[in-house]
Amino acid sequence: MTVRLPWSWIPRNSKLRLGLAIVAIALASLYSLNRWQYSQMASTSGSYLPSTVQLSLPPFVGANEPVMANWSISAPTPRITTQTTIVWGTVSTDSAGLTSVEQSAYPNYTADYYRGSFELPDDFEARFTLGKPGDYYVRAYARVDNQDVWSDEKKLTVKL
Repeated sequence: MTVRLPWSWIPRNSKLRLGLAIVAIALASLYSLNRWQYSQMASTSGSYLPSTVQLSLPPFVGANEPVMANWSISAPTPRITTQTTIVWGTVSTDSAGLTSVEQSAYPNYTADYYRGSFELPDDFEARFTLGKPGDYYVRAYARVDNQDVWSDEKKLTVKL
């Protein structure tokens, strides 16, 4: 890409001319870097927009009452997920470093939709029961385009 600027109005050997040349080179470099990053994202994921997962839960339930979890997986274009589930545990877990369900700090998950082929975007629901009173931390998970996608963590309180 060649950038030509009208230099005739700027005196030769001026600092302004040098400054404008540096700015022009920097802008051309940023443009090229941006195009390269866009092409890398499009070639690895098939899209430049990521999928997202949104989880809906009641704030509390009674012990041994079924919990109805609803989650929605968005996708910029039609996609397939081979795994989506609800996970939970008694310890809150930061989203940094979350990978697959098997390697997460959440010891429990629902079997519904755990393995299979599910078209996206779509909404899912699962029921599970918690017997002991206390606070539980819950997330929805999906594997989309070979990437692990997690919802925000929700706190669910189980009462007697």
